[in-house]
Amino acid sequence: MKAKYPAEWRTQSPWKKRFYARYMKWLERIGYAVVALVLGAFIFAFNYRVDDVITADKVPITATVHSVKMGEPVVIVRALEPNFTDVTAGQAILEVVKGEAALNQYLAWAAMERSGIMHTMVRPKLELVVADQAGVLVVDETLLEKRVDPETELAQIRDYSQLLVSAKLGGQGVAKAKAGGVAILKSISISSASGLLVRGDTDRGPVVSGRLLGSDATEKLSVELMDMPLGVRDDIPLQVREITKLELDSKMVLQEGGSGEGIQVDPAASTLFKAEVLSGEHTATIQFANLPKSVQDRVNQVIEGAVGGRVITDLSGNARTIQSVGDFNTVFQVTAVPGAGKSGVEQVSGTAVSRNFEAQMKIQSPPDYLMKAVRNADAEGQTVTVKVELKTGDRAIATLLLKRS
Repeated sequence: MKAKYPAEWRTQSPWKKRFYARYMKWLERIGYAVVALVLGAFIFAFNYRVDDVITADKVPITATVHSVKMGEPVVIVRALEPNFTDVTAGQAILEVVKGEAALNQYLAWAAMERSGIMHTMVRPKLELVVADQAGVLVVDETLLEKRVDPETELAQIRDYSQLLVSAKLGGQGVAKAKAGGVAILKSISISSASGLLVRGDTDRGPVVSGRLLGSDATEKLSVELMDMPLGVRDDIPLQVREITKLELDSKMVLQEGGSGEGIQVDPAASTLFKAEVLSGEHTATIQFANLPKSVQDRVNQVIEGAVGGRVITDLSGNARTIQSVGDFNTVFQVTAVPGAGKSGVEQVSGTAVSRNFEAQMKIQSPPDYLMKAVRNADAEGQTVTVKVELKTGDRAIATLLLKRS
């Protein structure tokens, strides 16, 4: 029997009848295509995999450091080379006095010399400290003319051809992190002592430097802007006191050559480097409240013994004695490291407050401009920082999106 629909169920509009008669087939096809696309996207989301990455921002790059120590008390009389000078293995770098009697004699002699009083004291014999390896000499000038303990570092020999990164990495895949991987370093940034950053657009690529404008330029600009009135919405009248930061964007025209050594420009922020993960340690801060009854009872006893009987003073100045403590509700926050814990002890459920992988990394084949940038930054008391990304695995994009939602 052929089904027959009542007339009132069907549209009576002439233009709708014409539309359905002409385009219904295409509407059905579009509907099938949309359903197919949704199913395809669903299948794609569960098959296309994305990297699990743990990251750390603003991580400083440092040189490999060899510490110079004597193993006995000394007085550093002077450094034989200025800081950040290249030295060779076996080269004399420090003049020191060692031995208790010689130390006391030298300190007394130095005090008399500074006083300007005539004296007959003799300066003890000075001994030389030589560099064990080639590198860049750095001496803490605050240690000069002072007694230095046996384990105190007298100087550093830095190797800027071996650049290191120590990062505290965090992210969803941190539990899978391990040594031996390769991290990506990006978003390089070099701090500026003057706070003035120059970015230039040239026909040979961008020029970025925090050293082109120095303190003299800062002083001149401060004079120009000093006491200039400022209008800030919903605030009292203000005026300029000093410049703390300036970013300058400009167009530059370069030509070949120039006198002097020149100022090295900063690496572009888009530059990528690779670093080998030499070692790493998992660290965590865990919070928990529910303890096994036997443990909770012992914890309560410790707290009651520590708090009970203590005298407190209220805000009115009246003394009160704590007679008893009860209805304990303890919430602990602890540091945790990998391990199975004590055998035979019930496992406690906790919540991770922070979870990190502290990795020691070495930059693979650092370019000359990066080595020079780190050395210049160290000499000026600045830092070169990067963003570190370490792949720990991969997962379907669907699970990532579901977790974020």
